[in-house]
Amino acid sequence: MMERLNPSSVSAIEAASNVVVSACSLYEINQKVRIRRLDVQEIDIAFIRELEDSGIAVIPVLATVMAGSASMEWRVHGREHRDPFDRMIAWTALELALPVMTSDHAFDHLKDLGLRTVPV
Repeated sequence: MMERLNPSSVSAIEAASNVVVSACSLYEINQKVRIRRLDVQEIDIAFIRELEDSGIAVIPVLATVMAGSASMEWRVHGREHRDPFDRMIAWTALELALPVMTSDHAFDHLKDLGLRTVPV
């Protein structure tokens, strides 16, 4: 998947002392593959083991993330941002004080809450 990232994103990953991915992100990727909105190979157990073997931790979706993300105020251009995956990813990052690597500018609307983003 690194080949899909821009050079600055790859540099950020390589320079980071700690790289994690939310289990929610893995679920979202596979959902988008299934409905043909994303053209990548489906994530399987072997891929998850490769992530972990390379030092990338997979973070489970915690109950605090489920509760916090469901009730957070997140408006984008005057409308409630309703994507449950984005909400869980954002809340995980906020709770753990981690940046989110994303090309989705909706996350920019959470900077007031302290969310940091790394552009893809």
